[in-house]
Amino acid sequence: MSAVTSCIKEGLSLTNSEEKTAIREVIAARTHELPVEDFGVLGFYEWIAALERGIASHHAGTIITGHQDNGTNRKVANVYDEVLGGDGMDCFIDRTTDNNMFGSIYYGDFYRSTNGGNNFSGITNGLSGNADWVAPWKQDPVDANTLYCGYDQVFKTTDLGNSWTQLGAIQNGSSLKEIEIASTNTNYIYTTTGYAIYRTTDGGTTWSNITGTLSTGGGPISGISISPYDERTLWISLSGYNNNNKVFFSNDAGTSWVNISNGLPNIPANCITSIPGTAPSPARVRVTERCVPRLTMAPAGRVSAP
Repeated sequence: MSAVTSCIKEGLSLTNSEEKTAIREVIAARTHELPVEDFGVLGFYEWIAALERGIASHHAGTIITGHQDNGTNRKVANVYDEVLGGDGMDCFIDRTTDNNMFGSIYYGDFYRSTNGGNNFSGITNGLSGNADWVAPWKQDPVDANTLYCGYDQVFKTTDLGNSWTQLGAIQNGSSLKEIEIASTNTNYIYTTTGYAIYRTTDGGTTWSNITGTLSTGGGPISGISISPYDERTLWISLSGYNNNNKVFFSNDAGTSWVNISNGLPNIPANCITSIPGTAPSPARVRVTERCVPRLTMAPAGRVSAP
């Protein structure tokens, strides 16, 4: 099974509705002269289904991975090599070009390569405070030059890490574990310390504690997944062994929460992702105990997992 087929089978989608429409328009303009009777042989419909989701095969073999004690490694075709030493933590590839690769070491020591991983330089100018052992950082889903990272506050850069600026203060005393930015409205950002979850609706100027009725005493918040259709719809997973306390759903940006853990085994829920469909649904999520926390593939054929 090809990498693209695997991504489609797993329900992966990396585009919003506007991007899907734009992709369809380009496809229609470039392929209108093809005879319809050839579509089946060419795998035309499968190709369209993948492209609309932001997935293609031309870079599917390029991967960057982080390994504690074993550095950050790059895979191109069938060749793996270590490109950044130390403990490999969160890493990713720029979704617009695989020349830009991002790797990190413990406690928020961030690095960037602009030549496909051949050389890396530190990009921590402007960062301050305390970061988690595995500090979270993400690329903005709309503006590829914008990145976010978490220390005990959220920081933002609009120049791929050359300089960072702290966003509005979050009233917490702990380092941040996860950050998620809504693709439908990037003013909506969610972050968590593990035992509290925070939301901004104005791009980080102000933050609200939306933990509310979440029961985090039995285990910390381990993952956040925002619907690709609605910035106010999200799911969170909780780790630990608190029975029937694994996954919660909100369709009002965390103002209220619904426990949808019924039927899940009493094992830690450590990873969560929403599965794209025709509309957001609290049932369309995937939860796992074990995850691949530091893995990304190159753009178009790319996959990422916290």
